[in-house]
Amino acid sequence: MHNCYDGVRVFDTTGTKNCSYMADTEESIDSMDCNNFYYKNELCYNMMGILQSSKCKNCAFVFYSNEVEYSENCHNLTSAIGCNAIRKGQYMILNKEYSKEDFYKIKEKIDEQMKKEGTYGQFFPPALAPFGFNETLGYDYYPITKMEAMKKGFKWQDQATGTYGKETIKEKGMPQTIAEVTDDILNQVLVCKDCKKNFRITKSELDFYKRMNLPLPRKDFECRHQDRMKKRNPRKLWHRSCMCELKNHLHGTQKCKNEFETSYSPDRPEIVYCETCYQQEVY
Repeated sequence: MHNCYDGVRVFDTTGTKNCSYMADTEESIDSMDCNNFYYKNELCYNMMGILQSSKCKNCAFVFYSNEVEYSENCHNLTSAIGCNAIRKGQYMILNKEYSKEDFYKIKEKIDEQMKKEGTYGQFFPPALAPFGFNETLGYDYYPITKMEAMKKGFKWQDQATGTYGKETIKEKGMPQTIAEVTDDILNQVLVCKDCKKNFRITKSELDFYKRMNLPLPRKDFECRHQDRMKKRNPRKLWHRSCMCELKNHLHGTQKCKNEFETSYSPDRPEIVYCETCYQQEVY
């Protein structure tokens, strides 16, 4: 977080005020439950992939819009509900434009019906997702089992895309250094040492490895991506106690009693300080 004020459960976020349960957010105020939320959004709820919009809720990929609900992939839209792929419009329901008076009459009926059904205020249901949960970024940040995903209504992809057993170079036959690699590697099919999926090396990759004097990867892209994700702190908080025992701090000979929430889990090796002890140690 950088330059954020007054928020709860905020991750990878810059310049927000009074925003909670947010991730990948920049310069937004007075919003909640949003992701990929950029550049001066305000008064929004339950949004994903939004740019410079206000008073919107339960939408995905809505840009430069105002008072839009349950819509997707719309630009420059004002006062709308249930729209898709609109580039400019106002007082629209299901991509049809109405007078201002008729729009609010119909919208009131829609709201009442959704409240009776118990769907009002909810994001698009997971059954509409074109991918299995384990194929999405959601799985990277919040890994769950197939059974847990199915209980929540998500789809699941059992058979990963790709090929297996087609490699032209076995694991043991991989060059150990980049100096041993020739351009012929671009024509070869490699195999991941973890998931055993086949993959290939592109020309730009090979040029990079040569320039940086790096050996060829032994894993395919997805396994390398998972390795990188494991190096990041998860989007989760644990209740912890300060681990500081330095006698020259304000707590003296007693162990610091401050408690807080942190994205460093208890099973990690790092020593975690409270803000007070951290500042005393750094400054």
